[in-house]
Amino acid sequence: ASIYWSFTTMTTVGFGDITPQNDLETAFVVLMEGLGMCITGIWIGTVMQLVASYSIHEHLQQSKLDGVNGFLRERQVESKLGARIRVYYRYMLAIKSVFDNSEVLREVSAALRKDITTFLYAEYVRRIPFLQEADTNFVSLVCARTTPFSAPLGEVVVTAGVIGRNMFFVQRGTVELRAKQTRGKGQEAARRYGELADGEYFGEGPILSCCGEKELDGRLIDRRHPVTVVAAGLAELVSIR
Repeated sequence: ASIYWSFTTMTTVGFGDITPQNDLETAFVVLMEGLGMCITGIWIGTVMQLVASYSIHEHLQQSKLDGVNGFLRERQVESKLGARIRVYYRYMLAIKSVFDNSEVLREVSAALRKDITTFLYAEYVRRIPFLQEADTNFVSLVCARTTPFSAPLGEVVVTAGVIGRNMFFVQRGTVELRAKQTRGKGQEAARRYGELADGEYFGEGPILSCCGEKELDGRLIDRRHPVTVVAAGLAELVSIR
């Protein structure tokens, strides 16, 4: 009977079939009813907050997709390319936050932007051998010139032979390194000979060449990318321009 009374009192206000018989029991019942209302209110508030959060996320996703569709119609993008763009955005929005970090960085002050980018990217910049001993202010300047982006499966990040102007970090995911291999009768095929994962980087040659460097670890520096880099899955990268 006590378990039955406790359950009905905590979830509602009781059915009245079990009532207090004296002042002490009455005070106890009032306390339990108040506690039950508080617990019920917290539970309802939590559920409503989750529903509202999901609704905001879903609304922002749909708003983003509507914007993409409007862009494709206005620019009269060919159907094949348009399909690729829609697939890209659906894939990105399904697994990533719809909140744009770059928009936040555009809105804050220069000093705050510098602190945010340093906090986000200094760890990656410090992994570059020739920047490990760099001054903190210089590292902050490098971090301020970073741009995060995502590449879905099969997306080409850089193409071999193209003059590079950016260096890249792999924040999360994996990218494949591919080079053309000549076969019989002059035929060429892409050969996969390596991959890069979290925290690794590529494209430093063109950056150093632009800075006047001629060699890196005893090797001549070429401004052209030596290999093609392709996302082996969803890859989150950071570009330094």
